[in-house]
Amino acid sequence: MFNSDDEIYQSINKILIEQFGFPKKLSYETKINELAGDDAIEFIEEFSKKYNVDMSEFRFDDYFGPELGFNPIYYLLCLIFARHKLRYIPITVRDLVEIVKKQKWS
Repeated sequence: MFNSDDEIYQSINKILIEQFGFPKKLSYETKINELAGDDAIEFIEEFSKKYNVDMSEFRFDDYFGPELGFNPIYYLLCLIFARHKLRYIPITVRDLVEIVKKQKWS
């Protein structure tokens, strides 16, 4: 499907820019964790289908937040009950390129 890292990079950038409103200048180090809720779900679903990536080990809550945006009550409850991480594992465009090459989220 793709012959080089650069082709994968360009393809991922196109999706992030055209469909999810990322700025025109993305680098390999651009983090995509600003997506949240429905947008993040939509991106992950599209990413896994387009690049045929096995997402069986992917845990959404480790990488993306809820659709809520900033809700102080939600974050206070998270701190009190420690049920949810307030920091997410960063995902860069470089990570996505590597995942496409492996065909598996890891």
